[in-house]
This record gives sequence, C-alpha cells and structure tokens, in this order.
Amino acid sequence: MIKWRDIFYFAKGERQALSFLLLLIVFAFLILHFTNKKHLSPSTNPVTTIITDTIRFAKRTDTVPDVKNINPTMPEKIVTKKKKHTTNPASFQKQEKYPEGTIVELNGADTTTLKKIPGIGSSFARRITKYRELLGGFHHIEQLAEVYGIDEERYSRFQKWFIIDTTYIRPIPVNQASFKEILRHPYINLEQTKVIDRIKKQKGRINSWNDLRLFEEFPPEMQKKMEPYITFK
Repeated sequence: MIKWRDIFYFAKGERQALSFLLLLIVFAFLILHFTNKKHLSPSTNPVTTIITDTIRFAKRTDTVPDVKNINPTMPEKIVTKKKKHTTNPASFQKQEKYPEGTIVELNGADTTTLKKIPGIGSSFARRITKYRELLGGFHHIEQLAEVYGIDEERYSRFQKWFIIDTTYIRPIPVNQASFKEILRHPYINLEQTKVIDRIKKQKGRINSWNDLRLFEEFPPEMQKKMEPYITFK
C-alpha cells in the first residue's frame, strides 16, 4: 500500500531546488506585471499617439500659409496674387469719323463703315443694316428716312454721305417664295400677301404686274413702290 508521506517526501537537496525554482517564478511574475503596467500607460499608448498626431497635423493643414514664406518650389499659381482688372482708357476713345466730303455706298456698307459717318452710332448702324436686309437693298436714298429713329433732321444730315448702287438689290421671286417670305417685306401687308397667294393657287403662277392691277390692294403708287422688290421669273 502506497503511503502519502512517501509521495510528498523530498530530500534536503530537492527541497532547496524547489524553493529556488519557486522564487524564480515569483520574480518573473513581478517583472511581467510591472512591465505590462508601464506599457499600458496613457502617455505611451500607441493608439493615443496616432490620434494625437493626426489632430495636430489637421490643425497645421487648416492654417492659411503666409505668402511671403512659401517655398519657392511650390506652384506659381499659389504664390501669385490675382491681378485686378483695369480698364483700358483706349477702349473709350471716340469712333474715328470720316471727313466732310466722304461718300459711302449705302447698300454695301457694314456697321463698322456706317459708324464712321458723323451722327451715326452703333444703334443707328444696326437699324440701317437690318432695314436694308428686310427691304432687299435700298433703291433710293429717301428710303433712309424710313429707318426707325431717323427723323427729318437726321435724314437731312445723313443723306449727303451716301450714294446707292441698285445692283445690290435682291428682289423676291414671288412665284417661288413662301407666304411668310413675301409677308416679311416691309412694303407688303397681309392683305396683299393673301391676294398674291390666291392668284398663285388659281393660276399656278403670276406672270406680271398685269395680274395684280385689278385688285384694290395694289394701287398704282403701291405698285411703283414695290416694283424693284418683286420679280415674276
């Protein structure tokens, strides 16, 4: 029979060895305990350090850099200040005008040329060219007085600067033109356009002014006024 005393009995040398081993274990445990406590200190926590550095970096990047102290190697567009817009005094210089005695062909003149006539600015130059386009060209100088805003006084000043070349006139081919194209002309009203359209539908075409003479919408004076602007070809 096994006796418990024999199992737990150690010789003197064995007891000394076990005591020394126990001291080593206790010493190792104490070292491990204090070492972990030191590593877990808030001042050395790696997570806390990363967050702190990130916040510190963010504060630095939010700061507006001083232009004077920017590194010269940085892009030029960051350093260069935006130039203030300055108005060129030359842009307000008066339009050069033609001297007295200059003659301008009215049907071929563009707005730039027209603005060189004394008394004609941008507005009148645009109105003249627009009305000329609607007419198909000026046939006589008196038509200049039909432009909106050119009264009798202005016409008397302007008319001496111009001559008319009637070869510029573009008459309406009445047999090929649409209803809207005919009505667009300043000298032809709605009732006259309806008559022209009705005759074209009845006869197939209008051969001459003789086909329009009998209609009260085309009195002789109106026919004379419109004659340069209609062709029956």
